[in-house]
Amino acid sequence: MLKALMPVAVYSIGVGLKKENFKSNTMANMIGISVGVAIAAYGEAKFNTWGVMLQLGAVGFEAT
Repeated sequence: MLKALMPVAVYSIGVGLKKENFKSNTMANMIGISVGVAIAAYGEAKFNTWGVMLQLGAVGFEAT
């Protein structure tokens, strides 16, 4: 489920590196995606914090 954060990571890194222009409508969509992913990940029956941290790191590196 955490792979759904890829568009959020790519857009955020693009804005941070000034390769993309910030748009509030796009950011609102990204926040919606992030909240949905957070709910789905936390609702997992066998939630593992270390595994989530590793996956988020992988998403960040892949987006960069």
